[in-house]
Amino acid sequence: MNSRPHQPDELQPITIDDYGKVLEPGAASISPDGKHIAFVHEQEAYVLLADGTEEPLKLSAAGKGYNKIAPSWSPDGKTLNLLFYSSERQAYEIYAVSADNVGTWKKLGRIGAEVWDLNLSPDQSRWLLSSSQTPRCKFDESKVPDDAPIVIEAMILKEDGKGYVATDANNSIFTWSLSHDHPTQLTDAAGHDTQPAWSSDGSKVAFIREDLARAEYQSDLCVTSSEGKGPLVPKALTSSPADRRSPAWSPDSKHIAYIWRDAKRGPYAVGQLAVLTIDTGEERVLTKEHDRTITSFRYSADGRFIYFLFDNEGGSHLARIELQTDNIETLLSDERYVTNFDISADGHVALNMKSMNDAAEIYSMKGDRLTKCTYLTQEFFSKRRLGSKEQVFYTAPSGQRVQALITKPVGFDPSRKYPAVLRIHGGPVQQAKFGYDFYSQLLAASGYIVVEPNPPGSTGRGQAFIELIKSNWGFNDEPDVVGAIDHVVTLGYADPDNLAVIGYSYGGYMTNCIITLTPPKFKAAVSGAGHSLIAANYGHDIWLKWYNWGLGKPWDRESRRNYDELSPLHHADKVETPTMFLCGAQDWNVPILNAELFYQALRVNGVPTQLIVYPKAAHTAHWDYGETKNGKDYYERVLGWLDRFLNA
Repeated sequence: MNSRPHQPDELQPITIDDYGKVLEPGAASISPDGKHIAFVHEQEAYVLLADGTEEPLKLSAAGKGYNKIAPSWSPDGKTLNLLFYSSERQAYEIYAVSADNVGTWKKLGRIGAEVWDLNLSPDQSRWLLSSSQTPRCKFDESKVPDDAPIVIEAMILKEDGKGYVATDANNSIFTWSLSHDHPTQLTDAAGHDTQPAWSSDGSKVAFIREDLARAEYQSDLCVTSSEGKGPLVPKALTSSPADRRSPAWSPDSKHIAYIWRDAKRGPYAVGQLAVLTIDTGEERVLTKEHDRTITSFRYSADGRFIYFLFDNEGGSHLARIELQTDNIETLLSDERYVTNFDISADGHVALNMKSMNDAAEIYSMKGDRLTKCTYLTQEFFSKRRLGSKEQVFYTAPSGQRVQALITKPVGFDPSRKYPAVLRIHGGPVQQAKFGYDFYSQLLAASGYIVVEPNPPGSTGRGQAFIELIKSNWGFNDEPDVVGAIDHVVTLGYADPDNLAVIGYSYGGYMTNCIITLTPPKFKAAVSGAGHSLIAANYGHDIWLKWYNWGLGKPWDRESRRNYDELSPLHHADKVETPTMFLCGAQDWNVPILNAELFYQALRVNGVPTQLIVYPKAAHTAHWDYGETKNGKDYYERVLGWLDRFLNA
């Protein structure tokens, strides 16, 4: 796996057959002494030396099942714990592997039912989990008939990928004893309890509780005993309006850190790092001045620092905050995207990381020294010729400074002007990212220059930049997102008479908006699962809380104006651009209704259009590598539509 093959004489560009071939490793887990890193790749577990001097050693035997979580080390570093899901036995199976003898396996137990948030207790005797039902050794084989009526009482009545939700089914927190093979319930079912975390001595459990029937953006930090003795009503440590996630105890168990979002800012709130002091109940937000979205964090072993990842203009960077001084130090920045990290007792960091045009690999970092430990994708990339990827900045019509990523066609000739594709990210609170991207490379291999902007609403620029789209989705006279492709035309890369716009989810919605605002500009458009008539989605999709918070209730006259002003279907008569719509029939995130309405409008108006429906697909089916058939079909159809109307 660590081999560095020779470069062949002739490199081939990316093709549709390369879909799903670049599989990145799972989250790296470093041993307590900082000497070894374990990870999962293609359903197999591996361990390697953190200094990168040896090939990864395979630990797991083929056929054991799918690894659901990252491997975890015992406190002494002698055992590596692995969790597999066995589809054959319909159960989670927990194994321990001896670090000294990787052939020595010990089955620790199995858990039936759907469970989440699994993590092992400090003494390795119990698993902590959340579930909407009592876990058991075997699944209940009885099933409700598919044609039985569904009686619905839930506030949010659908879940994407699953369908109708009958009730506001709350999760409870359980422990699962490995020695007795049975669960112990720790909390009542009065709230939706998730993300449980052990205290350092294993005596207490912190978790997040929210009320699924409430329309507000609020969740609270709670704590309870891990023994399950006495009342199941937990103690809430917070009550002020905020959305709290991912609790973790300090090493001395005197504090709990978590991701905190301001409830007043709703879905546009930047994730901050907060700490609550157990004795006093004081909640302190540490990173307000940092003003970047924090995605994950870990305490250092001595409790002096909290290390964290934050989004920053296409990147995901590593930093740490010293808790006594609140001083923040960035440890990894530039054109890097860190997806996961782990820290040993001596401060040795294991990383999953990619750079501008590379796929993620495992790295280690000690002090200032960064070491690449795996070359999992080297063999694939040694046979492929990629389009180069770079970042640019432009001033948008609104005056905002905006970043965009550009992937140039394979064999780029600066004297030529190329057909260009404006590719808009979803979210909307997401970002176009550094790193290898199959979609952009496939387009680049087909002769297109690909432009991916990070306009207002994108993470990586702070709170004010995100909130520019509050109640202002997509419908400016000159959307800042279009400025990206205008900038590439100005650079001399793109042919202004040969432009296309594509996007998925919020990017599909933005595509729908743009084709009504700039009719002659784009020669082709591809809209994947994008809104068209927003009021029609109220109560039909999964975003009731977002609509109530951001737009109001559509039966209120003033609020209805918000819905109508942001709905591109009302401007379908202005569309001249040939547009293909793609969507999943079982999509409850952005239901197929939106594509059907816009497709029919263009058909009636005589604009070239197609509607592609994937019958069993939910919202993310086209990029889910488990759905290879749908994925290949999706990308082939996009290329076919662009090739039909543009001159590549």
